[in-house]
Amino acid sequence: MKTCVTATRNLSFLPLLTGRNVYTITLQLCSTLIPAPFLMAFSMTSSKTYFNSFTGKDPRNKRLSPKLLTTVFVLLFFLSVPFALAESSGDFCKAIKEIIHNGRVDFKPIHGKLDLVSEEYFGTLTPPGLEECFAWLNGQAYHCRTPGGLNSEELAKTYETYNKTLRQCLPERWETSERNAGRANAGRFMTYRSDSNFVSLRIGERSQRQGWYLDFYFKR
Repeated sequence: MKTCVTATRNLSFLPLLTGRNVYTITLQLCSTLIPAPFLMAFSMTSSKTYFNSFTGKDPRNKRLSPKLLTTVFVLLFFLSVPFALAESSGDFCKAIKEIIHNGRVDFKPIHGKLDLVSEEYFGTLTPPGLEECFAWLNGQAYHCRTPGGLNSEELAKTYETYNKTLRQCLPERWETSERNAGRANAGRFMTYRSDSNFVSLRIGERSQRQGWYLDFYFKR
């Protein structure tokens, strides 16, 4: 499961040079980790008319300098990326804080239908980049996970990235402690606690047949 952020910018100043107002640049940021700051890929696309104008194939337009267009692309990309990533990171942090807030009332506002297989409630709030959220029947926990299939190197990077982002999301009064389960199906886990909250958060490394993943447990 990928999380993607797309930023689109219209090159509105180019008609002054070419007489055509059809230029669009699209930047897509995708990640299988959390969405910030996780730039995995980007793509830039434009219309056929734009390409014709750029290459001079359209006789009604003057040829636009490739060097100028390259400069425009690079500038727009670096101007767009911080805003797109900041917005995506903000959505993740907002969801984490909302889950913690709902823990005060046994996570009931984010309970979905009852899953008869796991005997848990489906979670209705899933932070960007996570999946398969569930709530315990007794209201004592809410948990999600990352997509699986990570190798050990990917797992280590994902673990560090999530914890870096969580430290930025949560206030300084939240204390952290890390342990290593040292088992074949479980590795490091970081616990976040605060005296002013009823809920703690634990992020841990877990393994299954398809590979490693991270689980997120919000516990009362």
